[in-house]
Amino acid sequence: MIWAKRTMTLAIGIGFAWAAAPELARPGWAQAGSSGPTLLVTDQSVTAAGMTPGGAVVWLGMARKVAEYEATFVRRHGTMQADAQGQAQLPLTEAVPLQSIWAAIDLQTGAYATASPAGFAPLAIQLGPGALEVRGAGLADRLADVADYAEVLLVRPGKGAWGKAVGRGGADDEGNPGDAAFRLALDKLEPLPGTAGPPPAKLSVGDLVFVLHPQAMGLAAVTFGGKP
Repeated sequence: MIWAKRTMTLAIGIGFAWAAAPELARPGWAQAGSSGPTLLVTDQSVTAAGMTPGGAVVWLGMARKVAEYEATFVRRHGTMQADAQGQAQLPLTEAVPLQSIWAAIDLQTGAYATASPAGFAPLAIQLGPGALEVRGAGLADRLADVADYAEVLLVRPGKGAWGKAVGRGGADDEGNPGDAAFRLALDKLEPLPGTAGPPPAKLSVGDLVFVLHPQAMGLAAVTFGGKP
């Protein structure tokens, strides 16, 4: 079981703090992929079920905590092994934050589930039709996304998982100055703990792309189906 944790703190204004408060009254939220897996989120644990027995499970979590007009975002991700019943409990070291988003992916099949605690519903982000840019030979395919900052995860079933944080105008943004969207070349992604190989430069049918917007606490999940 291998995992990593990353924390980012941002100062926020009074307006942001008030906007976040109504989310506490929302109903619970969960979503399954094309088949099988589920995520059960309690105040103390996040447990995946319906995974390949004994297989690898890739997981990603984002939590937001607000105190005194300051928001702290914590990303956790990693790879772990499901038990003989296809269950895997994520290796958390503290209570599950109310404002959090979780995803678990069966690395063998690509089936996945996403969930959040009861009382919080994240935004369901829809990536634009040109979000996955398939480019010519010799050029890495790219993700284009209208966000100031995002956490990106690429999972290739049967192979591995790669991710990265990217910001508009940052070192990994290949967009032009003033563009509304950042453009991240896939070969800039980094292996998740448990993946040894380099990131793929070109998309392959069945690849899963997850995009988290921490400030909006929203999630997009896309399965690449080939060139349009």
